[in-house]
Amino acid sequence: MWRYADGCRCRDDPQDARDQCHRQDAHRRHAPARGPRCSGKAVRPGARSDRPRSDAADPVRERPRLRDGQPLRARRPAARRLHAPLAQYVPVGRSHRGRHRSHPGGDRWCPEGRGGADFVTTTKSCADARERQPAPRITDITELKRIAQELRRQVVRLVAPTGQGYVQQGLGAADLFTAMYFSELRLDPADPAWPDRDRLLLSTAHNTAIFYATLAARGCLPEAMLADYCKDGSPLEINASERIGPLIEATCGSLGQGLSVAVGMAMALRHQKRDARVHVILGDGEMQEGQVWEAALMAGARKLSNLCLILDYNRMQVGGHVDNVVGLEPVADKFQSFGFRVETIDGNDMEAVVGAFARARAHTEAPTCIVADTLVGKGAPSLEGILGHNMKLPAELAAKALEELA
Repeated sequence: MWRYADGCRCRDDPQDARDQCHRQDAHRRHAPARGPRCSGKAVRPGARSDRPRSDAADPVRERPRLRDGQPLRARRPAARRLHAPLAQYVPVGRSHRGRHRSHPGGDRWCPEGRGGADFVTTTKSCADARERQPAPRITDITELKRIAQELRRQVVRLVAPTGQGYVQQGLGAADLFTAMYFSELRLDPADPAWPDRDRLLLSTAHNTAIFYATLAARGCLPEAMLADYCKDGSPLEINASERIGPLIEATCGSLGQGLSVAVGMAMALRHQKRDARVHVILGDGEMQEGQVWEAALMAGARKLSNLCLILDYNRMQVGGHVDNVVGLEPVADKFQSFGFRVETIDGNDMEAVVGAFARARAHTEAPTCIVADTLVGKGAPSLEGILGHNMKLPAELAAKALEELA
């Protein structure tokens, strides 16, 4: 049996009096076994009444915490740290407490020698970021071709030590990555988390040999990190992940997810009224995933003109030739029917690639899809056209490829 403290008469009063008694907790209902929840609390017979509360400080709560007779300092909130292997390449500094952070998380990092120090210790406000000038773009086609050829050699050097990797795709996509990072993307290598940067999502997250080589050549990654590519404990995994920080916009290890993330980012940037663009590189094999077409439908319906999809159309997937698995044609017409502006180019023609990116940037009515026909193994005749999704690369074959790329 329950009794009611403080003279509560809820059960005996009429409904209007009961409602008045419950005015501070009107969303609760009477529990049959406990009676009402109100200012007069139900207590069991013989139970001690609640300790009276007052505004006076609780001496127990106010007692200082001691260790060895000395008061403890208040703990600082823990900041998100980078993955341990990264620290051996780039010193990391803690952001100042109380400063506005331009991105979630605590510590940030940048390549050595950037920003006047070996590490970033402060972050800049969004207002400062909008006034910043991005890294200069390279417009000379001859220079871009030279960079692409050097990146191809770097891809072979990265894959050769372990004997396997995605060398074929890397060689074929070198022109796309070169044009993207050196001519098209607005970025600041010293601050990969710059809020107004252009975004690039690598939906084919396994194609990392060319990706990491490009980041290092652009000054976004220390060159020393490349020596540990795909080694145990290295942050440079064969599938690009956010372990290396804000350089990776999203971890897309499962094929078919990149476009969905890119659409969400493009919508968010539009909502924030930023003029940054979102680029996403997809492989032809992952076009067989239904999620890609769901995202394409949304992008076309929302007319996301700040979104550019690049299809690396090398006609190779893990199951063999794309046409022998599930053909995509007419892929350009399909994207056009979804509301995209579509352009088909030779993905190994640097001038065509740079021009396609420029036209996509100038178009403001719809998202753009660039269907880039690329040749696997481009630049090394001994590897060109050989369909090997994750082909072995013995030392003698790597040496021959380097001679051909010289």
